Amino acid sequence: MAAERGARPRPVRPVPAPEKPAVLLEREERDRVRAAIAAMVAGACAIVGFVVLQTAGRNTPNNDPGKVLHYDDNATQILAGNIVTSIGALVTAYALLYLHKATKGRRPQTLSAARVCAIAGPIILAVSSTAVQLLLIGKVHDYATTGSQTYEGAKAILDDDTVKALATLGLAGQLALGFAFVIISLNAMRTGLLTRFMGILGIIVGVLLVLPVAPSPIVQTVWLFSIGLLFLQRWPNGVPPAWETGKEEPWPSQQQLREEAQAAKAAQRGEDPPESPAASSQPATADGPSGSKPAAQKRKRKRRR
Repeated sequence: MAAERGARPRPVRPVPAPEKPAVLLEREERDRVRAAIAAMVAGACAIVGFVVLQTAGRNTPNNDPGKVLHYDDNATQILAGNIVTSIGALVTAYALLYLHKATKGRRPQTLSAARVCAIAGPIILAVSSTAVQLLLIGKVHDYATTGSQTYEGAKAILDDDTVKALATLGLAGQLALGFAFVIISLNAMRTGLLTRFMGILGIIVGVLLVLPVAPSPIVQTVWLFSIGLLFLQRWPNGVPPAWETGKEEPWPSQQQLREEAQAAKAAQRGEDPPESPAASSQPATADGPSGSKPAAQKRKRKRRR
């Protein structure tokens, strides 16, 4: 009891106010071309790096010595594919940061952790994956040229602790990047900067980075190229209003869309618009025609007892 009396309620942190629309629009206009180029370069790097790595990994043997020798034969191509993919991850960070800054300026409650993940994830992923390839190139070349190409030697290279640690670090960077995709796309959709389709597609990209069910980065490439067009204000149906007003412009719900469609049809027929379900669900007052309902409900409850 004493602990409860002495406990103090936690202070509620006020949500910061959105940035001024004029400031937001000026900054976005200044940076939008660079962000669009970054998004499109990232999309191109994702698909090109994937194709290069898939080509290099074709016809890889199933046994460990064969894998090591195959890697040595295609080391340059594998390294090039990883470098291209790493560049794509780094420039993806720039596009995500632009979208995050635009979202947080209109919706201050957007998680700042998404910004940290958008920066740290690609850097960790690029450094770790490139370091793995550079480390493997030397070990694999020594294995292929020394003449002692044993099964144990090949297994020691593939199970090297340093290689495993760098691979785990790369997985952590991939998880951080996926988290950034999900959080930024979700909040940008809620703010009205992304359409529902683009917001959901961005979330799917983040999920596929964490759970690579489909290895092909086609979805990621499509999203990045589409974001680039959106940043350039070349969206086929026009950019969402939030980009033009500098304010949060939430998309209407399905119920609101249905009500607007019904009201439009009623207006065409010259009728009064139908009553909103929210309004019809309001409790009736005692002065209204249904004022006896609360009393009737009380009598019913007494009878049940």
